[in-house]
Amino acid sequence: MAGGAPEQPVDQVLVEGEDGVIENGSVYNVEGFTSFFFEGSGRAFWRFTVPEDGEYMLRVQTNMGDQTERGQHIRIDGVGLRNTNTYGEFFFCSTNSTNSECKFKLQPDTWEWVEIHHSDLVAGSLMLTAGEHTLEIAPSWGWQSFSTVEVVQVSTGEVVATLTPANAEELIAARIECEDPDAFCPSGLQAASLDAGGSVTWTLEVPDNVRNGLARIFYQPRRPLLGRCWSMGSRLPSCRSRRPRGPRPPKPSRHASSSRRPPRRCGSAPARTRSP
Repeated sequence: MAGGAPEQPVDQVLVEGEDGVIENGSVYNVEGFTSFFFEGSGRAFWRFTVPEDGEYMLRVQTNMGDQTERGQHIRIDGVGLRNTNTYGEFFFCSTNSTNSECKFKLQPDTWEWVEIHHSDLVAGSLMLTAGEHTLEIAPSWGWQSFSTVEVVQVSTGEVVATLTPANAEELIAARIECEDPDAFCPSGLQAASLDAGGSVTWTLEVPDNVRNGLARIFYQPRRPLLGRCWSMGSRLPSCRSRRPRGPRPPKPSRHASSSRRPPRRCGSAPARTRSP
């Protein structure tokens, strides 16, 4: 056979639907209970504000599954919180643990709230100054699920910040899950929802050595899709397609965001992209 091997993709640019310029549409936010599951990598990151100097408490909603002991990174303003001198992370354990370092025991396969007080810590601090702070949860041992974190002002008992998977500034996890397993659950728990005639447009920077590309659009229409894609002001005929009628398609990959309504126009550039 004549000719060389076909070119293989060398890189990709990922853009989320909600990060584009949306016309005649809105940002879709997942409602109800949401959670995320760590394996060996990832992180959840939030910014929050406290009203005054003083002591605060974290209420962390977590599920250990069938794990007996887990150590994970919980960082306030980049500084790790530790509740034991034996391990270099915050230590969680279940009722099945016989470890003497186990200061509280969680029921297996159950969503429970863990209260982290300043007095529990051997490293890190929950004595915060008024203003903005950051919270990060990241896996060390991994294999543990998390959901909401509440920041509580100790002097008043008031919840001053509610940090959820849906409002995380950054969320990278092995699984992102919604309350209804059959519901639309896009990555980042947001997506661009377009009305008839709506559009979402992204501006991408493409490396100089890219000669061509493939735009991949992840979507979840309510009815057969009839849309148009444009690049550099020119319509891409091959982007015009229609999903055949039939059973509802499988839920999109957790790594892809989607529009819950059929897109009519999408902005893209000549680079390999994954976009909702």
